Amino acid sequence: MASVQFILGRSGTGKTQRCIDAVCETLTDGGSEPLILLVPEQATYEAERAILSHSQIAGFSRLHVLSFNRLGFWLQSHRSNAAEISRTGKQMVLHKLLLEMSGELTLYKGHAGAMGLAEKLTGLLDELQHSNCSVKQVATLAQQLIERTGPTLAARKWSDVAKVFEAYEAFFTSAESGFSNPDTELTRAKDNAATTDFLKGCRLWVDGFSGFSIQERDLLAELLKVSREASIALCLD
Repeated sequence: MASVQFILGRSGTGKTQRCIDAVCETLTDGGSEPLILLVPEQATYEAERAILSHSQIAGFSRLHVLSFNRLGFWLQSHRSNAAEISRTGKQMVLHKLLLEMSGELTLYKGHAGAMGLAEKLTGLLDELQHSNCSVKQVATLAQQLIERTGPTLAARKWSDVAKVFEAYEAFFTSAESGFSNPDTELTRAKDNAATTDFLKGCRLWVDGFSGFSIQERDLLAELLKVSREASIALCLD
């Protein structure tokens, strides 16, 4: 388990520069341990540019500047060649599933053919998956609502969501689908952190995040288990 340092401060107080300076200093110390700088997707280029603008840094091979998405890709280098589905593609999959399942649904039965419903359910299922919420948890919630309140709108809604969620996950795990779901990538990736060579004994910096999803938090916890040292910058008073 890494020793962890938290760098706290309001926006503009120099947290990012402190991380960049620490990365540059470590790059020139003659060590050999891998270095990881974890930043938001949109900040990877600026972070690399800031490091390479340092007078003593002409280039680097020890350092990986990664976003959570890119880290997830590295951690699943052995994954299948399935294409990553787009948001529009997910809506089309849900629309197809809703039509096929219309006889099993209650609240959504009369609206199964509406693309607007598929769009809204895509957002809901994305949020559930980013929160590491399983089909079983949703089904349990629906059952508890039915037992407590009867077949109310809320109970019927979550019962339908549980059925659609189960079919949606089954679609991506089936061999014939040909697609991978990017919303579950980090959940799958965290299980590989302990056995990935370029993370073992690494020096880790985390900067630029206003918050973490449950998926990101869980993956970060796995990173701390294999890191030698970690610094996490948070925007706080």
